[in-house]
Amino acid sequence: ARNMFMASFFMRGMNWMDMALLKVSNIHVDFERIHYVRQKTGKPFSIKISPALKELLLLYIGENADQDDFIFPILKPTDPPERYADIIRDRRKRLNKRLKVIAALCDITPFTIYTARHTYATTGKRKGVPTAVIQESMGHATEEITQTYLDSFENSVIDEYDELIMN
Repeated sequence: ARNMFMASFFMRGMNWMDMALLKVSNIHVDFERIHYVRQKTGKPFSIKISPALKELLLLYIGENADQDDFIFPILKPTDPPERYADIIRDRRKRLNKRLKVIAALCDITPFTIYTARHTYATTGKRKGVPTAVIQESMGHATEEITQTYLDSFENSVIDEYDELIMN
């Protein structure tokens, strides 16, 4: 569960559906970049593979991997394509349960795989990345959509400081 969360984060908060459908053939130039088309929008993406992401990818890609093999153990080669959406949804639910266990062990607020997307956006903002760049990297059509990702986390930060100030 941890690896899936971190892989999503390292791939700009890639959503679960896109992660499930990634194949070895999406990796280019000896682990330099991942090229894929986002299922939700049809928009093409090219993501530079960081050393941390490469390390995670190598955990899942065997030495004898075929170009048509899925990278992550979300879908199996024997899964019928017409059932992909249901299988991906069910495996996301299972992953989210495991992430809640991790949160409980760490004594933090429960989170889901989708949180990786928010975390990517918020981390970028806090490090001074312009909102327009975050918008483009996540494939949002408008800056307003990106802002909803950023606002929800910034409100929680403000709430924490308010609590500190008020007590």
